[in-house]
Amino acid sequence: TEVWEQDAVVIRVPTRPLEMASTEFENKPIQVGMKLFPLLTTDEDTGGRVTQTGAFIEVQSSEKQSLEWYLQVARRFENLFSLLTGTSLALDTMFVSRGEDSGHINQKRKGILGEFDFQSAVRCDSTQLGTAMKIWLSEHERFESVEGLALGVLRKQKLFVETEFLSLAQALEGFHRATSDINSPNKLALRRVRQAVAAVIRTEPIDEALRKRICESVSFANEPTLAFRLMDLCRRLSSDLLAKMKLDPASFIPDVVFMRNYYTHAGGRERRNKTPLDTRELFFLNQKMRALLRGVMLLRLQLPESILVDPLVRDARRWR
Repeated sequence: TEVWEQDAVVIRVPTRPLEMASTEFENKPIQVGMKLFPLLTTDEDTGGRVTQTGAFIEVQSSEKQSLEWYLQVARRFENLFSLLTGTSLALDTMFVSRGEDSGHINQKRKGILGEFDFQSAVRCDSTQLGTAMKIWLSEHERFESVEGLALGVLRKQKLFVETEFLSLAQALEGFHRATSDINSPNKLALRRVRQAVAAVIRTEPIDEALRKRICESVSFANEPTLAFRLMDLCRRLSSDLLAKMKLDPASFIPDVVFMRNYYTHAGGRERRNKTPLDTRELFFLNQKMRALLRGVMLLRLQLPESILVDPLVRDARRWR
């Protein structure tokens, strides 16, 4: 704090950390808290005193955990706060302590550190942040692979536009698969069809590999299409937000599906009823895919859409 007195300006620097958010877990023996602490340093060139605010996350466990376990939690927090801020953040330092003993972790890590942009960051209160941390660390195991894939592409700034597109398409599809429970009413009918197909192909003179491929294709015939998954993800955002993002599902979804098939079946002889997007068009499509992926992941953290509007609109239309 800064106080202007009659003959001096007094700057007060607190000596105790300020707790910003904390959360406990019903099914895990851990407690997580985020605190802010003051940094008072001296500029080597001018000799002036510089005050800054730093943040640290404290993870406590009532059970013994390995060092790798704590490092994994740290990596997940890197992903969470990269998602919240809209830029890639990297762990600066890490300490472990027990009672009066403490130590600093020295490990060669290649953290991806982006340039912070205040306009891309989500501004939430301490309660919302605590809820977000709790949900993030409580996700089931199959979500973690999607988290790595999604944040891997969201945190990287330099990718070939085609590589970025395919990674985003895979991340959107995987996120929907991991966060939706679609029970098909046709399972029994599909099982009968698969059994009938298997009985027929056993009588045909075809090799075992082809026979297996046919049976597997029938098994996955009931899997939701990419178009269905994208539409379901778009519906998780309000129509008003989609309009502000200039994301029209009627054109966005066919473009993503067509270009995904175009790249994954490169060299095929199938006839196309649509012209592939050029590099410029694909770049802008990627921005909308990034914004959609980030949006649905933030909503899963129970953050209100009202605080996501500005960052997501910026993500989707930054270069327009």
